[in-house]
Amino acid sequence: MTVIATEPVSFGVGICARAAAEALAAGASPGVAATLARRLGSTVRNVFVAPGSPGGRVSQPADWTVVVFADGETRPLTTCVGAVEAVDLMVEHILALSQPNRAAVGHAAAVSEPAADYLAAKLASSASVRELERYRVGPAVGAHTSPFSFGAFWWPS
Repeated sequence: MTVIATEPVSFGVGICARAAAEALAAGASPGVAATLARRLGSTVRNVFVAPGSPGGRVSQPADWTVVVFADGETRPLTTCVGAVEAVDLMVEHILALSQPNRAAVGHAAAVSEPAADYLAAKLASSASVRELERYRVGPAVGAHTSPFSFGAFWWPS
């Protein structure tokens, strides 16, 4: 067994684990798969919103703070008036480097699915996004981020 410390959290860990599993299935050695997962982990980025208080105790978010999780910290990028403005700023942040990438968009609950759909549609229409997938934010993370949370991970393709 090989334990790998990756930089991303949540779905980002799954991206690294999946890449390692695919490498192993293609015949790579465990050492090569571990190195691949570590390298990929250093390139995975994220951006998300978690409006309202932890656990979704607020019935409607007053503002939407766009945040990133990096280097073990959650850092705010900006605060927006609503979900549409938050999505537009998230897309701008994701596409800032103008390099081909893969992306994954997730949401915590049905209430945040329309915002995640809008984010996914905007990313899918960009020539920079070569592949887009969807995921659900699990209940353990969703309990901390609220049912209004949604966001994206992206990494070089």
